[in-house]
Amino acid sequence: EGFWQSSWMELFRKSALPKLRADLREEFSALGPELWGPIEADGALLHDLTDVLMTIDNIHKQYKIPAVIKSPYGFAGSGMLRAYPDQHLTDAQLGWIERQLDLYGCILIEPWMKRIVDISAVWAGDSDKMESFVFYTNAKGQYKGHCLQSLSYALLPEHRAFLHDSRRFNKAGYEALHDVARSVRKRLAQHGYQYAAGIDTMLYEFQGQLYLKILGEVNCRMTMGHVAGNLRRHINPTQSSVWQSVTVIEAQRQGWPNLQVMADDLGRRFPPKLKHGVIDEGIFFTSDPTQAQFLVSLVAVGYQAIEACDGLGALEKHE
Repeated sequence: EGFWQSSWMELFRKSALPKLRADLREEFSALGPELWGPIEADGALLHDLTDVLMTIDNIHKQYKIPAVIKSPYGFAGSGMLRAYPDQHLTDAQLGWIERQLDLYGCILIEPWMKRIVDISAVWAGDSDKMESFVFYTNAKGQYKGHCLQSLSYALLPEHRAFLHDSRRFNKAGYEALHDVARSVRKRLAQHGYQYAAGIDTMLYEFQGQLYLKILGEVNCRMTMGHVAGNLRRHINPTQSSVWQSVTVIEAQRQGWPNLQVMADDLGRRFPPKLKHGVIDEGIFFTSDPTQAQFLVSLVAVGYQAIEACDGLGALEKHE
């Protein structure tokens, strides 16, 4: 009970995001919508079913894109649904919205922007160091893995150029991302939270233009990004590397009968190789595949190892 009543939970709840995003836009107003995108992308907090339906309809009419409807307490891609243009909400969807309003008194609605790449920034409670990553989600927004290279290495050239363009935005988007993270960290500290945390954001496309979302979510906890930061220190930083979770269904789709056979095959073909005390190529597992029934996690280092994992986990193809 004390956890949920902590004052810093006001920054953790999704219901706090619209105001927090507005506050951050004001704090970093010198950068403006040229970097952050339109204010409408920040979403709206609504308390009444009629307002919810009107907002969804406005998004459909104005932008011709889906609206995403989020519960104040959703995690890792759960607790949300999409409303598509020219499709009426089903009775089940309307019932879900009404339950959220009854339970929490509010609901968050955002335009469904075209996600280009997910980005996170994380920090530890006892260090000023800030680390940023590209991370991967599936079509439902559920976490699938991290790229372990630095953010610059992980991005495509055109996305790297956007985040490092200091002439266009007065400050490089990469630096602005860390400024936002430091501001969120300061706000959490003012509410008494001084432990491991992070933020999620994304590069997104809207009406043919690329933008950096000012803030996706605040994560007041140790995240997969913190684990990725520790893994990163044991891998050659110049090598492509992906840490990902793989399900037994994904393995079977690629021809392996179970996770144990997959692990034996990949481990035999791509044993980890060291160079200057760090892993330079190969595949190694970060959970025990001999005990895994449904899910296992692995790191692939080097192009050949990553190619061997094509269709798995973070590299699963979606039609």
